[in-house]
Amino acid sequence: MLIMTHLSYPVKTLSFFPCTAFQHGIMALKGGKNVKVFISADIEGVTGISNWTQASHKEKAYEVFAKRMSEEVRAAVEGALAAGAKEIVVTDAHGTGVNLDIEILGREVTLIQRFNGHPDGMMFGLDDSFDAAMMIGYHSPATYAGNPLSHTLSSRRIHKILLNGELASEWLLNAYTAADKGVPVVFASGDERLGEHVKAHHEEVLFHPTFASHGASVVYPHPEKNLEAIRDLSAKALQKRIRPLPVERPFRIEVVFTSHMEAYRKSFYPQAEKIDDTTVAFQSEAYRDIQTFIAFMTS
Repeated sequence: MLIMTHLSYPVKTLSFFPCTAFQHGIMALKGGKNVKVFISADIEGVTGISNWTQASHKEKAYEVFAKRMSEEVRAAVEGALAAGAKEIVVTDAHGTGVNLDIEILGREVTLIQRFNGHPDGMMFGLDDSFDAAMMIGYHSPATYAGNPLSHTLSSRRIHKILLNGELASEWLLNAYTAADKGVPVVFASGDERLGEHVKAHHEEVLFHPTFASHGASVVYPHPEKNLEAIRDLSAKALQKRIRPLPVERPFRIEVVFTSHMEAYRKSFYPQAEKIDDTTVAFQSEAYRDIQTFIAFMTS
């Protein structure tokens, strides 16, 4: 079905709501008590971003988009609080991990900043005590035309990543991290094509598109409209009973590097297989092994 959204041209409506069989939400299951929410935040999927200068600490344009990143996370926090969440932990998951402003996020939030090499990476801080996870400001995977900044983990070194034969995004890799701990990802925001990717893997997840892309161009509404939608959908997500991402074992991951020299160096990882000049593969029944492999490949 084609509808006119807040974007200025017809786009396909994305349905991310869970089936009616899951009518008792997370808040209802917990009786509204002690609900813990984890939020992982990135920048390449926030409203209107279209150039790498807007995502780099070294550039003046970054200041605007770092503020938008904080504001969109704050909107998700407000939605979670409105739904009754009692504890909210946010991980700053872009670049060096030092982007979010705790004063914008609010006093209800515990913030984690800077990467420390842990295999959980962008999901560091998440454990099985959490009831739900959200991903804010996420973006299309490498090779997708949905975002001028599409990439997976490293725009410079990695051409693409395949997981069990399918193109993997940071959303997918991190949703598996959450699922491995028994935690459902209930809401995400980012570019429109990421929404299609999310739906293809888990149609129960609620999603809000912050912008659409046509080549190097992006089309987006006033940031306040996106904040309203993020606030609303993050609250609704906690009122749904959304399952963790279904897990298929064993896991086989293939990392395709931009450089054959990089692939050669990384191919010495224990039990890794160099399957062509630029691709290194690894397989395991345990997702933590996959996470550790990824951490080595991107280090």
